[in-house]
Amino acid sequence: FEKSSHSGLFYSKYPITAASTRWPFRIFLTVLSLWVLAVGSLGLTHFIIRTKDYAFGPYKHYRLETMLTRNGSVGRGVMGPGVSEFGLVGISGCSPYGSFPPEEGDAPEPVPSSAGPLGSSYVVTYPQGGASITGWYLRTLVAEGSEGQDPSYFNVWATNEDLDDVVDWSCALGRDDDRWW
Repeated sequence: FEKSSHSGLFYSKYPITAASTRWPFRIFLTVLSLWVLAVGSLGLTHFIIRTKDYAFGPYKHYRLETMLTRNGSVGRGVMGPGVSEFGLVGISGCSPYGSFPPEEGDAPEPVPSSAGPLGSSYVVTYPQGGASITGWYLRTLVAEGSEGQDPSYFNVWATNEDLDDVVDWSCALGRDDDRWW
């Protein structure tokens, strides 16, 4: 190993380049890179094993809650969800509008038993057993002049509980506070 002062690293115009010429730093960088690669690979493997191709679920109820709209409405100022449709993306990875018809042997995409706006939220309910998903999609309102009601920040909630047990229906009014973050 080179035995010289470290002042060249601190007063250099390019300190990373200067440090990378030293073997101990190169070894440290290699070990750190291998560790990050191993942790990332283990995390991805764990995710794939745990989700079995799905990212979430199965849940019976999904709720999109609009927290902030494009026109700046927050809290009780949000008059509706700002979407004409909120749905789930199944194993195909596509919304119903962008997917091909299912091939023979494919698992059928679950069909909601009910879906619709509820105050500042949009709630989708699936029959017993729920639905597993890889993501969700939404369609904003298509009426002329409704662009300001489009959600610019929203939360998606999911539960297997009965809606009467977990919702006091005050969600129809929007949140009391103006904190959307």
